[in-house]
Amino acid sequence: MKSLGTTDTPHDRKVEIRVIARVMPYLWPKGQAWVKWRVVLAVASLILAKLVAVATPMILGAAVDSLSGVDDGSRLLMLGAVGLTIAYGLSRILDSGFQQLRDVVFAKVGQRALRQVGLETFQHIHNMSLRYHLSRKTGGLSRVMERGVKGVSFLLRFLLFSIGPLVLQLVLISAALATFFDVRYLVVIAVAVVGNSYYSDQSLLYRVLGILAIAAVAGMVALQTAKGVAFWALVKGSRTEIRKVVWPTRQETVQTTMIVVGFVLLVALMLWGLDSFLGWLVSRAIA
Repeated sequence: MKSLGTTDTPHDRKVEIRVIARVMPYLWPKGQAWVKWRVVLAVASLILAKLVAVATPMILGAAVDSLSGVDDGSRLLMLGAVGLTIAYGLSRILDSGFQQLRDVVFAKVGQRALRQVGLETFQHIHNMSLRYHLSRKTGGLSRVMERGVKGVSFLLRFLLFSIGPLVLQLVLISAALATFFDVRYLVVIAVAVVGNSYYSDQSLLYRVLGILAIAAVAGMVALQTAKGVAFWALVKGSRTEIRKVVWPTRQETVQTTMIVVGFVLLVALMLWGLDSFLGWLVSRAIA
């Protein structure tokens, strides 16, 4: 069995690359067509799940627009608000379904890889010298083998189901933002993500200032849109209407408050009297 590569130097990039290179053949072995087909089907299921996950918010937005009376062309598909809502529910189900299908299809591939790694590790240990076995404990070797097999399983799933699909989802979301909104929104989001990653180790003050700056820029961008202009017009109109309000005087405020307090006390006394009378009737009937 070939060594997966160990070193005393921490975070050695060359060793990590060698480990990944040794693990890759378990995903695409020579002469094992059924394994390749299962890997392709699992990747296809994952890609479909990512496509559905990206399309789900769009379907929900179209349903909300249709319910609010905004014509965005969705009625051309003969769906309408109810159809879009049903499509949203189906998209959520399909997202979970494709992910479950991915796990079902890839299960045999992963188990085959674990059996192969375990067998190669077992054969390699048996080929070691007697001095090695006398200096080692059987329980310690079993734990090392178990951890190594689990590590290989994690690497297989990470290589196949994490890196590529994550890049694909980022590309799809970026394309959707640039298509349905504007490239400026995509730039703002990219700057926010990169800034959050870069300043994660910085002090809290710098991060708060960064958030405030981003919020100010986002507000300025939002005010340039049609809804932003309408919101600002609503704010101006509200200020104008507030200036037209005739506020009561101090005497009118005191009088109105006393009337409300007196009415509340009167109703409270009436309810207390009614409750006491009904309690007395019930007690008399029981007695």
